[in-house]
Amino acid sequence: MPFQIIELIDLKAKEMLNNLLEYYKTKNNGVAAKKALICEEMLDKPKFINDLIPITEGLQIQNIHELLHYYIINRVFKTKNHEEIIKHLTTPNPYRDIGEELSYRRIKRQKTKWFCDKDFWWKNLKTEALLQKVMIKLILFDGNGVIYKRKKHYAREFFKKLSIESNFNNVEIVFNLLKHDCAMGEFTRAELFKKLIRIIGLNADPIKLEKEYTLVRNKHVSMLHNIEEVLKKLKNKGIKIGLLSDGMYSPAEKSAWLKRIKVLKYFNYVFTSSDLGATKIYPENMKRVTEITGFKPNEIILVGHELKDFLGAMFLGVITLSVGNEITTTHNVKTYQEIPSYLEQEGLI
Repeated sequence: MPFQIIELIDLKAKEMLNNLLEYYKTKNNGVAAKKALICEEMLDKPKFINDLIPITEGLQIQNIHELLHYYIINRVFKTKNHEEIIKHLTTPNPYRDIGEELSYRRIKRQKTKWFCDKDFWWKNLKTEALLQKVMIKLILFDGNGVIYKRKKHYAREFFKKLSIESNFNNVEIVFNLLKHDCAMGEFTRAELFKKLIRIIGLNADPIKLEKEYTLVRNKHVSMLHNIEEVLKKLKNKGIKIGLLSDGMYSPAEKSAWLKRIKVLKYFNYVFTSSDLGATKIYPENMKRVTEITGFKPNEIILVGHELKDFLGAMFLGVITLSVGNEITTTHNVKTYQEIPSYLEQEGLI
């Protein structure tokens, strides 16, 4: 199992328990004291995490969250012992596997809005901001698929031409594998193309290829979701707005894209993973944003549409808002146009 997933399980379990412990310490009764003691014992001896890790093999991230939720609910609220819960989780179910069962539980809770006092913390487990009613000072948007879109078939034609010239199939696949490290700022786009032509055996100028590719990719950028009206409303509320995008491009290049679709004037910050030195799945990405802007994690909200947009932010306790997808984030709305009124309704702006 990837180290990032193991670390995510450990951090999320501790976050849930700490939130619960803080909550029960505010209650002056024997039942709350008993449950607070269970939380303290689990934090002091987190052996249960090692027993849960094998069960999470092959599960989606949102179902790993649900597994932690299920385990802690049973330990703290139902006061079941560790062995009893592990036995239940590892006993084969003739009707559905563990992943399907957890998905079923998660979707059922979402549909029934089952957020009573005992598990209000689950809804807010990604952040303490809602508990503290902290006002949002910075809203970050993902780039591609949220603010703008790029037509990819032009790039495919570019790679198809390289495949023909080099007699090497799957040039685009090789490129995408190399692109990850480039998006992390490990090397430049020119160096990427230098590596690429060496792998595919093509005698070509990497600088010239990089410029040709960049021209193709930069040329076909257009606005999405009538996003300008959303940005305008947020700006009028006095909220700082930023772009947080993974990719091989510099903040200056991304700013040029925003200028082309006439929304640059709304943005106070433009961040790219190649400049920050980490993509959004890593906590270092958002940590650098907090260092640069001076805002605390619970003063920032990140808007995106894919799970990978949120992982690093979740580590730091940043408020997360997914749009259009049933992703386990702090908030979810169906359309981008709902964002300003939704945030106002929730008391966040």
